Amino acid sequence: MSSLVGPQQTALAAAVLLLAPFVPLLFMGEEYAEPAPFPYFVDHSDPRLLEAVRDGRAEEFGREADAFDPAAAETFEKARLDRAARESPEGKEMLATYRSLIEARRRYSVITDPAALESTATVVGSVMVVHRRNRTQTALMAYNFAADGTRIGLPDHHDWSLVLESTAHLTDGAIELAPYGYALCVAAGDQ
Repeated sequence: MSSLVGPQQTALAAAVLLLAPFVPLLFMGEEYAEPAPFPYFVDHSDPRLLEAVRDGRAEEFGREADAFDPAAAETFEKARLDRAARESPEGKEMLATYRSLIEARRRYSVITDPAALESTATVVGSVMVVHRRNRTQTALMAYNFAADGTRIGLPDHHDWSLVLESTAHLTDGAIELAPYGYALCVAAGDQ
């Protein structure tokens, strides 16, 4: 994803995935925005099976979209992770983002609680707001999928704390989200 969109959009996608109540599945290197491609590759000893794989991929994706020969050693080599990318400024920043999102999953049980009393999602325009509540916490996750900033009102019957954000802040009972920003607000108790 990081090769298709900018770092803000990549971090936003990570937040949507990691702040969801389900078990997240991360692709290798995703946590530090791995720059190497990961093309499909195989090592079949049966030439007919190999040709069927090539034909199937050509039919499914078109030759232009499947520029890597799945049986070529070069295809496998191009798929190797560049571990040094973790130490680049971009890699370090994305890794810190993933770590903070994973820590939020651990720290705020309401995010992943299978016995949540409430779990709703609302989409208005390019903004998604997810509200989850269990017996001890209430959480509100806000995601802005637009290139413009936005303001989202918070329910006023809670004492909200902004506990995680990309580029957001609380003001007068609302979250101000920057373009492609996200925020996690938490309140105590089953309110």
